[in-house]
Amino acid sequence: MTRTNPIVSADQNCHWSADRVEPADRSKWVERSDSLRGKNWGERNARVGGETSVGMELDFLLGTVKNYFTSFFDLEESPVLGFVVRALTGSSDFLEGRRDQKMYSELYGHGVDELTSRSTEELKHEEGIINGFDKPEDRYGDDLVQNERQKALYGERVVSKFGEWSTQLATVKPIAYFVSGILGNSWRTGTQTLLDLPARVWWRARMFGKSIHGNFVTSVWDLTKFKFLSLFGNKEATGKFKAKANELGAASDEYFKNKYGDAYKEQANPGLGLYLKMPFDRLKEHWQNIWDPRAALEKKSDPKTGFLKRITKEERDTDPSKTFSNGYVVLDSVDDQREQKRLAATDFTGPVCAGLGLLGTVVADPLKILWGAAGFEKGKDVINALSASRKSFSLINYVFRFIIPEVSAGEEYKQLEKDYMNSPEGPNKAIAELYYAKKSRYGNAMIGMAMAAGNICEPLLHLKRGIIGDSKFGNFLVDTIIKFNDTSFLRFFSKRRETQGRLEYLRAGVQEKLGKEFATNAEYVDALSKLSDQDFDKIMEGRTLELPEQEQGVVDSFVRGCTEKFKGIKETYTGEAGYRQAAVDRKAAA
Repeated sequence: MTRTNPIVSADQNCHWSADRVEPADRSKWVERSDSLRGKNWGERNARVGGETSVGMELDFLLGTVKNYFTSFFDLEESPVLGFVVRALTGSSDFLEGRRDQKMYSELYGHGVDELTSRSTEELKHEEGIINGFDKPEDRYGDDLVQNERQKALYGERVVSKFGEWSTQLATVKPIAYFVSGILGNSWRTGTQTLLDLPARVWWRARMFGKSIHGNFVTSVWDLTKFKFLSLFGNKEATGKFKAKANELGAASDEYFKNKYGDAYKEQANPGLGLYLKMPFDRLKEHWQNIWDPRAALEKKSDPKTGFLKRITKEERDTDPSKTFSNGYVVLDSVDDQREQKRLAATDFTGPVCAGLGLLGTVVADPLKILWGAAGFEKGKDVINALSASRKSFSLINYVFRFIIPEVSAGEEYKQLEKDYMNSPEGPNKAIAELYYAKKSRYGNAMIGMAMAAGNICEPLLHLKRGIIGDSKFGNFLVDTIIKFNDTSFLRFFSKRRETQGRLEYLRAGVQEKLGKEFATNAEYVDALSKLSDQDFDKIMEGRTLELPEQEQGVVDSFVRGCTEKFKGIKETYTGEAGYRQAAVDRKAAA
């Protein structure tokens, strides 16, 4: 049984830690994959994220070589070169398909199979998810599990269904992408767009539940479906539309009554009109919270109605673990207000950007397929610009949702470099691992900023493509920028998972080894600086294990070998391999 009023119960900015703040309604817990923890989560994310991010770098290199040939040579005059270009295209597309296969099956969709035996009632509580796993170290579910829980809590079945389709279709992407890439552009565009359509809808549809209300997408879907069927004289659908409109109207009436109290005039017969006002009221609230974060924190930490716990600066100084992310607020804290501002910006841009992005996904993308299949040239640039706009709108939101937090978390490497990396004796293995993981995270965030700018501006490249004309270098440059936008978008999220996985595996392993949690980052870094290289090696034993040989196909083994060699070149260039060798030499000398 789902909640009677998801409009009231869903709140997107809940930050609780089970051992610190016990909310009255546990169903309000924030649902985000970056809060998941444990050695198993760390190992899986470090391995899969690392391999797929390197795969995307190889994808970009292959795509750039292909663009060079297509821009500067006449392929019709050279069948051999034409074959090379098709092979490069197929190989590049294969890597992209393989990236999705691994990310969806091993990360995004992880945990769903383990929960098939759990009842809907169990899924409504955090314990229902935790108890769904056989191994304690495997107690986590990722993005799709979060949507399955939203379905149990709020009846949001549409978003979870698109997540299931996305995960299922990802299994056929490597071979389908490879074959369509070889067959040519029209096959390539049609096949890959159709296979990726559920995922493009899923990631955008997920934004509504956290910013508007728990089952917003399903509610809109039901209203649209019933109304469409009623237009053809379906009396049952007409009745269901009226019932759904009345249900949502009553829920909206309760929402406004709880929010505004005596200032709100209760509706005698609330209906669909009142429900339509509710999303705009939510967006207005998010907009106000951007410009007045302190007022937002006051409301969310109200002793009677709030869900965050208000503390003083002195209390936080005494116990540094009482952070905003753990559910504690210091009203005058600049950092807390800055974080609240970011969250509000995320919540405001989420549904707006998702709605506009869905238009590009369900309207412009199919038109792009038709234009390509028919060979139309007129209007092609406009269609391509509209199709690319789905990425532009998503990245506006992702800057606040993902990239800014990655910059803040990654730039801590600078202090480590100052304190440890340049010391005469050099860092131990634990500090070196922390340093390079954070530095890599920061570098990924910087590339993410460039990727965001590129994707936001990409529609203009398509619209202004006519200015380039027959310029070979101009076309090569534009094609390379577009390829960078596409591959770096996927690489960013793979690399993000890799660095978070590396950091979490280290944190969980050290905590397990020392038998303690760390209240502050300084305390944690100090413990790492005192950790022997031998103990570090024992902690890291499980992270570098590859999949058993029987689970690796010939293609998987070949691709993994290529990515490992490419990764080794990168580590030599960044100096990470040198620090590892220095640690080995110190151990041998001892």
